Amino acid sequence: MSMTLKDKITAWEPQAVWSAAGDGMWTVPAEKFHDLAARLSAEGFDFLRGLTGMDWGEEGFGAVYHLEATATGENVVLRTLTPSREKCGLPSVCDLWKAAELNEREVFDYFGIGFLNPPDMRRLILRYDWLGYPQRKEYDPEQ
Repeated sequence: MSMTLKDKITAWEPQAVWSAAGDGMWTVPAEKFHDLAARLSAEGFDFLRGLTGMDWGEEGFGAVYHLEATATGENVVLRTLTPSREKCGLPSVCDLWKAAELNEREVFDYFGIGFLNPPDMRRLILRYDWLGYPQRKEYDPEQ
């Protein structure tokens, strides 16, 4: 009997936590995230359908990744976060999915979430003199 994707993820990363909310999602510690993403990429998850920055308030900042294996149509959703609101760095996945580059820059622009070792972290959408991060819960548009 072959292992399900759920079994594989649990075996590869025991700290990954499954939630059936919505379409179902794995929460993966930031320091374990890149290794799990690399395993999924090697397993055939070749398409990063989306990478969305999130502000979960007290829980921290992070991102949600929607991955697809185009050969099988299988999808998986991963979430990773950091509790720090000041020094919030997540591992870059640009080395796994080229499409992540623009997504990571957008997340940085709107949330101020930095990525570790990205190829390019220049502003993508907002002006260089923009103050603050407009998608953060505490952002004051009057600034």
